[in-house]
Amino acid sequence: MNWINQLNGTADYIVLDKVTGEVALPRVGLVLSKMEIKRIVELVPDGRSPHQIAVLIKDDVALQPTAHWVYAYVFSSFGGTSSKLAKKLADGLSIPLEKLSIPYQES
Repeated sequence: MNWINQLNGTADYIVLDKVTGEVALPRVGLVLSKMEIKRIVELVPDGRSPHQIAVLIKDDVALQPTAHWVYAYVFSSFGGTSSKLAKKLADGLSIPLEKLSIPYQES
């Protein structure tokens, strides 16, 4: 795990400020309003590890039809803990959880 952290940094994966409603993803350099996050996504490649946990963001501040969608990586989880972590994150943010399964070759 030390080797992975050296590649990805040692900052927190996600930080929630309950007072301001801001969600920070320090490893990708994003600070978002909780309202911008539309889904927590758990990406499962054919039931294999690792599962990828991400947030789906819709940038519609300007409320224009050209709004952009962003899939922001949060972390990968090995073993059987990913679904529990994704659900805990979704519940903690009161945001729906979407579980997507894709063929391993396409992941």
